Amino acid sequence: MKRLIISVNEGSITRVLGAWLDLVIEDEANILDIIIKVDEIINSKGGFPLSEHKGLLHMLYNPVTDRFYKQVGVHAYTEPGKFYNVRDNVRQVLPDGATIILIPDAGCIGEWEEVLEYKEFCKGLSKHS
Repeated sequence: MKRLIISVNEGSITRVLGAWLDLVIEDEANILDIIIKVDEIINSKGGFPLSEHKGLLHMLYNPVTDRFYKQVGVHAYTEPGKFYNVRDNVRQVLPDGATIILIPDAGCIGEWEEVLEYKEFCKGLSKHS
């Protein structure tokens, strides 16, 4: 098991989770596993606060293309200058002590992709299980 810290920079999600969340995760966990764990925590606190999405993973990740949506900011690092490119490699195992920052709507990104309908999302997700 290892520990990491995660922050989701979206107001209604921050109100549920707090600014930073300290997690204990499996040694082989990747960014998707971590987001699933965060979704479990959010659901245990009353459910996902944004009605247009069924969860954080649904909001951020397209399982059909196996990547984050273009408008999503994803940063992972262990120390200043030591970044991990989880955006281009969602299955990369994260190291112990990593800090992850998720920005569902990174304003500086010009392109926007529509989030998959939940039924299509679930169908795509089942292909990666």
